[in-house]
Amino acid sequence: MYPLFFVISKYFHKLACANLGVMGADKVYNFYCDESCHLRNDGKQFMILGYISVPDYRTCSLKKELKILRTKYKNTLEVKWTYLNEWNFEFYSRLVDWFFSRSDIRFRAIIVDKYRYIKDKCGDDYDKFYYLMYYQLIYHMLDTGVNYNIYLDIKDNLSHHRITELQKILNVQMGVIKKIQHVRSHELDLLQLCDLLIGAISYHLNHTAKSSLPKLRLIEKIRNRSRTDLENTTGKSFYKFNLFRIRI
Repeated sequence: MYPLFFVISKYFHKLACANLGVMGADKVYNFYCDESCHLRNDGKQFMILGYISVPDYRTCSLKKELKILRTKYKNTLEVKWTYLNEWNFEFYSRLVDWFFSRSDIRFRAIIVDKYRYIKDKCGDDYDKFYYLMYYQLIYHMLDTGVNYNIYLDIKDNLSHHRITELQKILNVQMGVIKKIQHVRSHELDLLQLCDLLIGAISYHLNHTAKSSLPKLRLIEKIRNRSRTDLENTTGKSFYKFNLFRIRI
């Protein structure tokens, strides 16, 4: 009897991962958020905040696909823009191709010129400014007919109080945020993919002396696949790869 129960349990787990879309699970989306050059005095002009968005019911299958890709290229390390080199370029390049080949994953980022930060507007509270930029990243692409889970890399500056406040403000406007939660990037491949894409944008904008050939090659690939210059606002019609250069 136990083996039968075990088989049935495995069956329903697979059903939950693969088929819940027909029962309305496609009305829940996960945002995996990360940032680059967000510190106030890091010497970089542009802060990049971004997220990867996926339907919640597709998360299981996407994780499996990424695991297969990792196995193929014998790469078990965390994916990070700063780790990109000649050795792992092929794997990182294939990740970019994988992202653009999928119709159920999208990316959005905002570009913030920190040199234009006006402290008087935020009560000289840079953390508040940072959280307001996160609001700008998330709010404008929300759909009132969908619920959202938002996952933030635990290294970011948003305290528990800040993310609770962010959730409240977003829900006052939209009422669709189920939860905002800190997570660890090394445990989530989709969050690592976000790091790779925002890292490319940040490197393109912030590094005048671009000495890394693998990084330049990957930036050019992303520019071609996204049909953007990685510098300016794309407009909402660019649903797959959306950029917003905020004017402060």
